[in-house]
Amino acid sequence: MPNRIDPANVSQQPLYGWAMQSAMLEKGLDTYQFAGWAKLDTTLRNEIEIVLPSHQRRKADKPFTIPSGATIYRIGLRLPRALRADEDTKYGILPKGATIIGTTGENLKVASTTAAHTATSPAIVAASNSYLPNASAVLCINEWQALTGQLQTLGADTTYKIYCSNAGNTAAGNGIRVSSGEAYVIAEICFKMAAEALDFERTGYPYTPFTQSAI
Repeated sequence: MPNRIDPANVSQQPLYGWAMQSAMLEKGLDTYQFAGWAKLDTTLRNEIEIVLPSHQRRKADKPFTIPSGATIYRIGLRLPRALRADEDTKYGILPKGATIIGTTGENLKVASTTAAHTATSPAIVAASNSYLPNASAVLCINEWQALTGQLQTLGADTTYKIYCSNAGNTAAGNGIRVSSGEAYVIAEICFKMAAEALDFERTGYPYTPFTQSAI
């Protein structure tokens, strides 16, 4: 059930995907934005879970699962940035002096568990056995463009993860890690779903019929 908010109340912050918050930006369609993160540490991994954060201490995060019937029109990811010169430390950001280690030519991407290493886009490519901090990739279509690749209408609930694939996108790559500490990759998926049928509360109740008393 969507947690629909008025378009006038949509801020610059991501919609609250954990609670299925949506905005009806187009009549008859609910628009959703899932924004989550995947943790990088010093262990080399080619598959990393993405969590949909609750932002609440007593509410557990959820798996990054897009519901059946969703039409995905945008997928994006961003690697952690390096600390600025005026920053000492900031949790989630690449620790001072740390690098993001990979294998030249391998592809880092957000992909479904059904596509996994065969998905080709969006992808960040490793160069010189490393990934550039703050690098990003986006796959997105406008309303008048045809769905392509991972931009599709889902026929079943589908979980997405961070995958590191070989250069040909045919199998798992060696993986990704940070040289020290830990940092987070940001993942984003935007999708639309048909809104539920209208009810009286949304349309306004009909007028009570007027009856004239007999004279």
